[in-house]
Amino acid sequence: GGEVRAYQAVGRDITTRKIAEEALLQVSSEKESLRLNLEAVFQSIPDGILTIDQNFSVVRANKAVESMTGYKPEELYGSTPKILQGPKTQRVALDRIRQAVTKQTSIREELINYTKKGGEFWIDIDIAPVTDQKGQVTHFVAIQRDITARKISEEKLEEQAALLDKASDAILVRDLDLKIRYWNKSAERLYGWKAEEVMGRRI
Repeated sequence: GGEVRAYQAVGRDITTRKIAEEALLQVSSEKESLRLNLEAVFQSIPDGILTIDQNFSVVRANKAVESMTGYKPEELYGSTPKILQGPKTQRVALDRIRQAVTKQTSIREELINYTKKGGEFWIDIDIAPVTDQKGQVTHFVAIQRDITARKISEEKLEEQAALLDKASDAILVRDLDLKIRYWNKSAERLYGWKAEEVMGRRI
């Protein structure tokens, strides 16, 4: 009847982004020690951080970017993130990023980037606008995490699942709570239920 029964709240840790934003701020000479501390934290964060201006040019980068891409921060200054893209970088994801930046909103994507030597790696990138004291967007902070190992594992699992789907025997996997976690095509034919109908249900 339209009565609200519950609320759902989703929280995301934005500490890294806030540190990057603070490191951008211009501080007075009496706060020099604070600026130095923020810079030390900014450089020690294990995630790669790029600060981009309104012209899509890189103006700051931390040390993690160098270990991830092979580019020294100063090599990236003045260039656009396009320097990290290549043949397999997903055009659709880039279009969504450009649209979000144009609208000055946050966005999170997974895409393929390239090192200075041309090696491929996957990143989970979180981009957010940075505002000045007047609330005007001046820059964007891009925080990127290397998820290559996870993607390789996912691809292997998909390959294994594809092989199991070709098996003539019904194959299913259940966890310790007897809940179904995998259900191949032959299981669908034998039992009549589609995989999506039985996933998570007790055997």
